[in-house]
Amino acid sequence: MLYKIKETKANLLALNDEQLQTTTTLTILQNKQLTTELEYQSKQTENLLFRNNKMKTQIDTLKRDIQIHKEVEKELAKRSHFCQKVIKKLKLQVKEMEDEKDHRDSKRPAVMGINGAHRRNKSFMNTSDSIQNKQNEDLINFLEHKLEEIEKKLQRTQ
Repeated sequence: MLYKIKETKANLLALNDEQLQTTTTLTILQNKQLTTELEYQSKQTENLLFRNNKMKTQIDTLKRDIQIHKEVEKELAKRSHFCQKVIKKLKLQVKEMEDEKDHRDSKRPAVMGINGAHRRNKSFMNTSDSIQNKQNEDLINFLEHKLEEIEKKLQRTQ
């Protein structure tokens, strides 16, 4: 009987040792697997943090660009408005000059002065007026062209 108890005890200890070794081996394998998974998750987290920082930098850059574009848009709108006012004033001046010229032409006497100085004087005034009108027209065309360019830039900016 004592012999059977010792034999059973030895069998139980051997079984216990075998189960303990199996459990230990399984625990080691699980630890390795969890370590591998943890390393993978750590790398993924680092990648996400890097991408997040990159995106934040890009967002900041885009916000600055938007702010700059808004300021440029406001400036272009101011310039455009100013140029439109200048063009209107210049057109009004041209119209007034043309009206004044037409008025002078309608009041011009039918007979010229006796001496040629009067004729030269009138010729000089007509040349001076035409030069002035040409300069005004050139200025108006230039300003209209500038206004169109500014409006195009404004549209592109918007």
